Amino acid sequence: MVAEVDSDDPAERQRIGDAIRQHVTRGSDVALRHVHIVDARWLLKTSSGKTARTANRDKYLAEMETARGEG
Repeated sequence: MVAEVDSDDPAERQRIGDAIRQHVTRGSDVALRHVHIVDARWLLKTSSGKTARTANRDKYLAEMETARGEG
């Protein structure tokens, strides 16, 4: 899961990620393992304002490859 936040504070970002993970896990049968916290406006939108899922998936994967030194 990718979540946009307005905070630059690493501790706050960690708390937000933990809260999202707990909420999703508690409210469903899904065990959410990863919450990728990003800055505001990181998520790409379509011209109609919807989340561009494929483009955001590609952006996320590219960012993860770069972080691992593969990009």
